[in-house]
Amino acid sequence: MDRLNRPEINQKLVVTDLLLIVTGSFLSAVAFNSLLIPNQLLSGGLGGVAVLFHYLSGWRTSVIYFVLNIPIFLLGMRYIGRRFITYSLVGAISFAVLLAVTRIFPAPIDDPLLGGILGGFLHGLGAGIVFRARGSPGGIDVIAVGIKKWRGYSLGQVTLAFNVLLMIIFGMIFNLTLAAYTLISMYITTRVIDAMETGLDEARSVTIVSAKADLISRLIIDQVHRGVTYLEGAGAYSGEHRQIILCVVNPTELPNLKDIVFRADNQAFIIVADVREVVGRGFKVEPFEY
Repeated sequence: MDRLNRPEINQKLVVTDLLLIVTGSFLSAVAFNSLLIPNQLLSGGLGGVAVLFHYLSGWRTSVIYFVLNIPIFLLGMRYIGRRFITYSLVGAISFAVLLAVTRIFPAPIDDPLLGGILGGFLHGLGAGIVFRARGSPGGIDVIAVGIKKWRGYSLGQVTLAFNVLLMIIFGMIFNLTLAAYTLISMYITTRVIDAMETGLDEARSVTIVSAKADLISRLIIDQVHRGVTYLEGAGAYSGEHRQIILCVVNPTELPNLKDIVFRADNQAFIIVADVREVVGRGFKVEPFEY
């Protein structure tokens, strides 16, 4: 049996992914309760909305976050892939539960700027772990995936628009100083997540050398939903003819792609290169000039 289809390996990968999602959710929950909330700061996404409602109403952030996610997941189940929605549901529930559990943790820093810097780093570390496990903490990530499929906007565009609106509301209700500290924290969170996804650019060129090029190509097309190009090649020493796979993916898709390749062929050879710009289907599209 091909090792890709062995149920015990797939089950082990699922368990590992779920443990990573819970671990990342724990780190993010600690960042919220010990660093961000004690210093009257927000995070981005739906977590930031939950914290804002907490400041205004006094209700628990964990309860607000869980309630806000309910309609999002009910809609997401109709339009988004099963694995992503399942992993995101695990992320959202574990984050909400751990937000409640970590409320007893101490708040060691009484300084909004330093709290924002450390909180942004820790939250980015937690979210990055969740994303590397091919999940999400729910909320805006589920919304962004749905809007991407519905209207074609990128995940980054949706998230940026949401967070800008959130910061405007936060600055108007509280004060611009706290909003500025929150922006610094959110920037650090974003950079840490990007770094954990193996780079800071918007795309990666991936070259794959494998004796199972046909199998890997089908898996990339079916599971990553990216196009694949074959290049003709031959080993200089052996003279053996090989089909070389070339594809371009987003940084967030790279962990999943590498996982697919090495599960199909643990002897595969992968080269990942930064791409300065990608124009075309699935990436940035240049406006047509009439």
